[in-house]
Amino acid sequence: MTHPIAPSHAPYGTLLWKFIQIHFELWLSFRKLKRRYVPAHIRTAIRNFLRCGDPAQGFKSIGCPDGHFTRYAANRCKGRGFCIRCLLIRQRDPGTRLIDRVFGNIPVRHLVFCFPPAFRFILGFDKALLDGGFTSLARAVFNHQRNMAMELFAVPSERIHPGCIEVAHRASSTLVTNHHIHGLFADGVFIELDDGTLEFRRLPRPSDTQVATIAYEACLAFCAAVEERGFWKPTRESNGVVEGVLTLPNARAQHLKFFGQAARDSEGGTAPVNGAYAFHLFVGNAIEAEDRPQLEHLVNYILAPPFLDRQISVNPAGNLVLRLKRPMHDGTAEVELEPFEALDRIAELVPRRHANTVRYYGIYAPRSKLRSKAIALCLGEPRPPRERRAPPTCPICGKVMRVIGQVKPSRDAADAVPPDTPEIRTPPGQDRIEAMSSNDGQGRLFCQRGI
Repeated sequence: MTHPIAPSHAPYGTLLWKFIQIHFELWLSFRKLKRRYVPAHIRTAIRNFLRCGDPAQGFKSIGCPDGHFTRYAANRCKGRGFCIRCLLIRQRDPGTRLIDRVFGNIPVRHLVFCFPPAFRFILGFDKALLDGGFTSLARAVFNHQRNMAMELFAVPSERIHPGCIEVAHRASSTLVTNHHIHGLFADGVFIELDDGTLEFRRLPRPSDTQVATIAYEACLAFCAAVEERGFWKPTRESNGVVEGVLTLPNARAQHLKFFGQAARDSEGGTAPVNGAYAFHLFVGNAIEAEDRPQLEHLVNYILAPPFLDRQISVNPAGNLVLRLKRPMHDGTAEVELEPFEALDRIAELVPRRHANTVRYYGIYAPRSKLRSKAIALCLGEPRPPRERRAPPTCPICGKVMRVIGQVKPSRDAADAVPPDTPEIRTPPGQDRIEAMSSNDGQGRLFCQRGI
């Protein structure tokens, strides 16, 4: 007995998959025509996305040892940029671990660190600068927490241990490139006592002036990281404003001024003040220890994909319509993107290889000697063993199912498709595709293509 194919957890055949399949090669040709290079890791990620869940690109046979039941599961691309199915799978395990196995019963505060427009694009392609952004936020907040704890509790600095977890986001809700960092900080510090045990003590919420000071310290630390890469040459620092010359690759030198500012909301802002751009820091309300549903909602929001299937549609003109998760300040509820503009924004969601987007700092760092004690204190008991998912069982005999075979991509796609796989076809559309690049606006490209 066989089951035709396992329930689809991959994008093969979805609306986004069909949209990218139709316009991807044409988009590459247009970028090549305009001499706008598409990095290799982005091309690879998009091509892997188009093969994600396609049985012709390989699948696994999962069955009962006695041959009573067999099903097929297509291979996934395991992308970290915009593959909704793969990102939802990645969201599930880390979210559960953060809620149940890290923070436990301590209050948590949400912080968002936004960069000025000059850095928002280069952060996606320079791993060292992204590391500097992560570290600058953690150090600035930790310095404030240590100073506050020394003043309130009269404890030496070496016995004060803050902790946080940071997650990088690459775009705003409209998929415009906007690198920013979400931080989940313990709303207090761990104090090491004389007998070697830890005690958690809560700190008050920082004022707007203190938030602006933290943002400026993070600004200085990040500018120092940019200076190490050779892109920044400081000229003057006075009255909470740092000035210098920024020279990014393939760009002209710019004389810029930066300062730190407390943001009104998590979106920050881009308008300069007296010619200076701000590093925005938003500090949200603390989530109490007993309010686990609110923490679960926040963690799921931070680890969620940039958009979901239900937010996407295609209008009669062939443009991609993205419905926002929540309306913007001006009431905008959806954004219409032309095919090339949509692919430009989707491509910028792809991170570079080996670039970690989730970081642990302070007492939660992997090499921290007090990590196990802090987690045990947060959980109120020794750390429980990690729960493993129950393996799938045969619906007939109840035995555990296992992988009994794996088929790799074949030159002949018809030979690789598992039996009884439904055929997926591209829906009929217009024979004439009109596309225009929204970035440079130079001319139109018309192409005849049968669909």
